[in-house]
Amino acid sequence: GAGEGANLRGVAPQSSIASGNANQAFSKAAAPLAAPLLAQQRKIIRTAQVTIETSAVEETCNRIEMLAASFGGYVQQSSIRRNTSDPDPDNPDSEERLSGNVQIAVPSEMFDQILSQLPDLGKVLHKNVSGQDVTEEFVDLEARLKNWRSQE
Repeated sequence: GAGEGANLRGVAPQSSIASGNANQAFSKAAAPLAAPLLAQQRKIIRTAQVTIETSAVEETCNRIEMLAASFGGYVQQSSIRRNTSDPDPDNPDSEERLSGNVQIAVPSEMFDQILSQLPDLGKVLHKNVSGQDVTEEFVDLEARLKNWRSQE
């Protein structure tokens, strides 16, 4: 079969109680914002990279795109590449190999649901899920916006 990659992104508010989760990074130590941040939900950007082996690359790419749309998401990037090497001349049954890459974005509340459906599309060869805490950046932008509005 051929290889296929799928990338997912979602911003998910996470409770500070879940700080032990391996998918979250809380590297910024005690800052003046630390106390107010504990009282609110964290903003986590979650990303998943999944490599799927399938015999129908183009169909699988289309199914990933439709899956994203059905969950309120969209396609950020999609590509299909043909293997540049020649098929095996000694094997008349050898076929040209394809690989595809689909990058989608989905609402945070759908992230886990869509991720759980990807194994239905083929054999999962690799899966990596990560998270980035952007709460402080979010709070900073919120404060700037509030300040700007008060000066109008």
